[in-house]
Amino acid sequence: MVLPVLPLYYTSLMTETAHIFTPTDDSLEARIKAYQSSVNLLFSAEQSRKMIKRDEREDTNYIGTKEEVDEAYVIARNSMLEALNAISESEIEEALEKSYITKVQAKEFIVFSQQFNMTHYRSTKRSTHSMKHSRKL
Repeated sequence: MVLPVLPLYYTSLMTETAHIFTPTDDSLEARIKAYQSSVNLLFSAEQSRKMIKRDEREDTNYIGTKEEVDEAYVIARNSMLEALNAISESEIEEALEKSYITKVQAKEFIVFSQQFNMTHYRSTKRSTHSMKHSRKL
Protein backbone atom coordinates (compact mmCIF):
# COMPACT_ATOMS: atom_id res chain seq x y z
CA MET A 1 0.00 0.00 0.00
CA VAL A 2 1.40 3.37 -1.00
CA LEU A 3 0.59 6.27 1.25
CA PRO A 4 -0.07 9.64 -0.35
CA VAL A 5 2.57 12.31 0.08
CA LEU A 6 1.05 15.21 1.93
CA PRO A 7 2.32 18.75 1.42
CA LEU A 8 4.37 20.21 4.23
CA TYR A 9 2.81 23.28 5.75
CA TYR A 10 4.45 25.56 8.21
CA THR A 11 3.56 28.80 9.87
CA SER A 12 5.55 31.91 10.54
CA LEU A 13 5.67 30.82 14.20
CA MET A 14 7.84 27.92 13.13
CA THR A 15 10.24 30.32 11.45
CA GLU A 16 10.55 32.29 14.69
CA THR A 17 12.21 29.29 16.37
CA ALA A 18 13.85 27.55 13.41
CA HIS A 19 17.64 27.43 13.17
CA ILE A 20 20.43 25.49 11.46
CA PHE A 21 22.83 25.37 14.39
CA THR A 22 23.25 21.60 14.59
CA PRO A 23 26.72 20.54 15.69
CA THR A 24 27.51 16.88 15.00
CA ASP A 25 28.37 16.38 18.68
CA ASP A 26 29.06 18.44 21.80
CA SER A 27 32.78 18.86 21.15
CA LEU A 28 34.18 22.34 20.88
CA GLU A 29 35.40 21.70 17.34
CA ALA A 30 31.91 20.60 16.18
CA ARG A 31 30.26 23.61 17.83
CA ILE A 32 32.82 25.95 16.23
CA LYS A 33 32.13 24.46 12.78
CA ALA A 34 28.38 24.83 13.30
CA TYR A 35 28.95 28.41 14.49
CA GLN A 36 30.91 29.17 11.33
CA SER A 37 28.04 27.79 9.23
CA SER A 38 25.70 30.11 11.13
CA VAL A 39 27.97 33.07 10.41
CA ASN A 40 28.00 32.20 6.71
CA LEU A 41 24.21 31.86 6.66
CA LEU A 42 23.75 35.21 8.38
CA PHE A 43 26.11 36.91 5.93
CA SER A 44 24.25 35.36 2.98
CA ALA A 45 20.87 36.33 4.41
CA GLU A 46 22.01 39.93 4.93
CA GLN A 47 23.32 40.08 1.35
CA SER A 48 20.03 38.65 0.08
CA ARG A 49 18.09 41.34 1.93
CA LYS A 50 20.24 43.98 0.24
CA MET A 51 19.66 42.34 -3.14
CA ILE A 52 15.89 42.27 -2.57
CA LYS A 53 15.91 46.00 -1.86
CA ARG A 54 17.91 46.61 -5.02
CA ASP A 55 15.73 44.23 -7.06
CA GLU A 56 12.56 46.01 -5.89
CA ARG A 57 13.92 49.24 -7.34
CA GLU A 58 14.96 47.55 -10.60
CA ASP A 59 11.76 45.47 -10.84
CA THR A 60 13.67 42.17 -10.96
CA ASN A 61 13.83 39.33 -8.49
CA TYR A 62 16.28 36.46 -8.78
CA ILE A 63 16.59 35.21 -5.21
CA GLY A 64 13.02 34.67 -4.02
CA THR A 65 10.24 36.71 -2.57
CA LYS A 66 10.77 39.31 0.11
CA GLU A 67 8.92 37.04 2.56
CA GLU A 68 11.20 34.09 1.76
CA VAL A 69 14.30 36.21 2.23
CA ASP A 70 12.93 37.62 5.48
CA GLU A 71 12.23 34.08 6.74
CA ALA A 72 15.76 33.02 5.82
CA TYR A 73 17.09 36.03 7.72
CA VAL A 74 15.09 35.10 10.83
CA ILE A 75 16.44 31.54 10.65
CA ALA A 76 19.97 32.93 10.24
CA ARG A 77 19.58 35.17 13.31
CA ASN A 78 18.14 32.27 15.33
CA SER A 79 21.10 30.14 14.27
CA MET A 80 23.54 32.80 15.44
CA LEU A 81 21.75 33.09 18.78
CA GLU A 82 21.92 29.32 19.26
CA ALA A 83 25.61 29.31 18.33
CA LEU A 84 26.48 32.22 20.59
CA ASN A 85 24.68 30.56 23.49
CA ALA A 86 26.45 27.24 22.88
CA ILE A 87 29.98 28.62 23.03
CA SER A 88 31.44 30.66 25.87
CA GLU A 89 34.12 33.31 25.54
CA SER A 90 36.56 31.09 27.42
CA GLU A 91 35.88 28.33 24.87
CA ILE A 92 36.66 30.82 22.10
CA GLU A 93 40.08 31.32 23.71
CA GLU A 94 40.51 27.55 23.81
CA ALA A 95 39.45 27.26 20.15
CA LEU A 96 42.00 29.92 19.26
CA GLU A 97 44.74 28.01 21.12
CA LYS A 98 43.78 24.79 19.30
CA SER A 99 43.74 26.65 15.94
CA TYR A 100 40.05 25.93 15.30
CA ILE A 101 39.63 29.65 14.59
CA THR A 102 41.85 32.62 13.79
CA LYS A 103 42.34 35.74 15.91
CA VAL A 104 40.06 37.64 13.53
CA GLN A 105 37.32 35.03 13.95
CA ALA A 106 37.71 35.15 17.73
CA LYS A 107 37.28 38.93 17.69
CA GLU A 108 34.28 38.59 15.39
CA PHE A 109 32.71 36.13 17.84
CA ILE A 110 33.07 38.63 20.69
CA VAL A 111 31.59 41.42 18.55
CA PHE A 112 28.68 39.23 17.39
CA SER A 113 28.05 38.16 20.97
CA GLN A 114 27.93 41.76 22.18
CA GLN A 115 25.72 42.87 19.27
CA PHE A 116 23.25 40.03 19.73
CA ASN A 117 23.12 40.51 23.50
CA MET A 118 22.44 44.22 23.07
CA THR A 119 19.77 43.59 20.42
CA HIS A 120 18.12 40.97 22.65
CA TYR A 121 18.25 43.35 25.63
CA ARG A 122 16.66 46.15 23.61
CA SER A 123 13.90 43.96 22.19
CA THR A 124 13.14 42.51 25.64
CA LYS A 125 13.06 45.96 27.18
CA ARG A 126 10.84 47.22 24.35
CA SER A 127 8.34 44.38 24.75
CA THR A 128 8.24 44.83 28.52
CA HIS A 129 7.68 48.54 27.99
CA SER A 130 4.87 47.93 25.50
CA MET A 131 3.28 45.34 27.82
CA LYS A 132 3.21 47.86 30.67
CA HIS A 133 1.57 50.46 28.49
CA SER A 134 -0.91 48.06 26.95
CA ARG A 135 -2.20 47.21 30.43
CA LYS A 136 -2.94 50.87 31.15
CA LEU A 137 -5.22 51.21 28.15
